[in-house]
Amino acid sequence: MSKPAPDDDLVIRPFADALLELSKGQTHTELSDGLHELIARVRDTGKKGTLTLVITVSRMKNATEKTLVVTDDVRLKLPALDRSASVFYADADGNLISEDTTFEFRGDVQNVQRGMTPRIQGRSYAIEADLTVPADGAEGVIVANADFIGGYALWVDGAGLLHHTYSFLGVETYRQTSDRPLPTGNITVKMVFESDSPTPGSGGTVTLWAGADKIGEGHMPKTVPIAFTSYAGMDIGRDNGLVVDRDYEDKAPYPFTGTVREVVFDLHPITEKDAHTLHQHAATQAVADGAAG
Repeated sequence: MSKPAPDDDLVIRPFADALLELSKGQTHTELSDGLHELIARVRDTGKKGTLTLVITVSRMKNATEKTLVVTDDVRLKLPALDRSASVFYADADGNLISEDTTFEFRGDVQNVQRGMTPRIQGRSYAIEADLTVPADGAEGVIVANADFIGGYALWVDGAGLLHHTYSFLGVETYRQTSDRPLPTGNITVKMVFESDSPTPGSGGTVTLWAGADKIGEGHMPKTVPIAFTSYAGMDIGRDNGLVVDRDYEDKAPYPFTGTVREVVFDLHPITEKDAHTLHQHAATQAVADGAAG
């Protein structure tokens, strides 16, 4: 067994020299890369992290005392990134979707601005209203969005018939009317639009309902592909400003003479591919509008 050298004769090799030789230089490279990554993460987060080197030294079995086995373990602990919360919505089947497809409005809501109204373009959807119709009947607007230059309305005429009016940019107007007056009392009426295809401007089939009874239907050959341009906004229980259907223009704002308790929009979810198509169409339209001045 060899004796250690006296302290005066002891020469200690710099640790950095041995570090460069550990794992044939791989350890030094791993530490350098880890330190660089750690510095960047600390700067990004303002939090602390650690880079630790653990060296284990042991004697090699069946060898002389000076034959040693040196192993290393580089441990990098980066500070955690701040993770933002994601908002999802549960659909009727209990699945998570990134877009809210149900919008509820109380019966006294008025002047909902364009950016806050449900995005019905390029998809199937339903508009459902909980009403109270007095014994002597009721008339007036249940819900109206935008105006006759482009918009839609669900309303009841003086004979108690339910109407759905859709104005396509003021060029064409599509109307569907119930084949019987609405019943009295607390009732639910609904307009269902089933799109022919999930594409901008697609037409589709409209059905009108009172409770579980289908009371009217029709077809809309086309729809507004992006958004209505009017600043009239959306109203519940009346139609403020320019009206959607000029058939009741002389009675504007034509408030509903019964009670509108709530109006619910139920939008059919669209796929990521369909959403991309709609966004592309919107971008193209924006460029065209800009070129037109």
